[in-house]
Amino acid sequence: MIAFDTGLIAYADRYLLARAVSKDYANSLRARVASFCRWAGDDVPIHVVNCELANEWLAELAEGGMSAWSLSGYRGALLAVWKDAYQAGDNTCPPLRVRKITKPRLVVEAYTHTEIRKLLAYAARLTNRHRDGNRASDFWQAAIHVAYCCGPRRGDLLAVEWRHVSPAGVLVFVQHKTNYQAMAKLSADAMKFAKRLKGSGKLLPWPYYDDWFSRKFSRIRDGAGITRGSFKWVRRSAGSYAEREERGSGAKLLGHRDESVFRRFYEDTNITGGEPIEPPPLGP
Repeated sequence: MIAFDTGLIAYADRYLLARAVSKDYANSLRARVASFCRWAGDDVPIHVVNCELANEWLAELAEGGMSAWSLSGYRGALLAVWKDAYQAGDNTCPPLRVRKITKPRLVVEAYTHTEIRKLLAYAARLTNRHRDGNRASDFWQAAIHVAYCCGPRRGDLLAVEWRHVSPAGVLVFVQHKTNYQAMAKLSADAMKFAKRLKGSGKLLPWPYYDDWFSRKFSRIRDGAGITRGSFKWVRRSAGSYAEREERGSGAKLLGHRDESVFRRFYEDTNITGGEPIEPPPLGP
């Protein structure tokens, strides 16, 4: 029996409240569930969500040109809340016949050393200050150097505190997404620019909304004359260049317990030096 009749958006909030998730994940899930409700024309009651509605929605998103990777995220968000409602008895339709999404294998790309040096050179020319008084040039040079040294995710990068750094520059922190410990050595440049930043005990104090970070970086990328990539590519660079030095180091640096995750999503083989396989020549 249906325990109560509540809207899907409210149910999504209830679902998130019961789980320790990142702010980015929570915002993403809410936005994707809201997309389903807008498509349906109202805040859909949780008990009326069914396979037919879900499949029609996903089909229209696909026909509208949404990528398979994005489509998979929208599907996953709706399923997460729907499965929770089904297990709680607040929805009686099992989410079993939902349209499958085939995601193409990624060709992984990372920034080269030349591109990272261009980013740093442009960041060094910034003249503005952040609203906390820190120079933007110091912040972004520190952020790029730290990201290249240890390859943290953005959330971890902005959460790391000076207490996680030894006097010798060894950084040890627990990754929020995986709960695995990561360890890396900060370079002299990373330490130099980070020490210029004041306030809050954070290694990289960021006084704005988290999602502004990517927007600001995009401006730096464009200003540096680079036409590809995002800040995540610096993480890929860190892992790929570490892997080039010693096999297995890429996954270790990025904190992956399963090396296949590094191979699928972070290894740029143009950097690691993977050689193509060739059969012997046919001969005359």
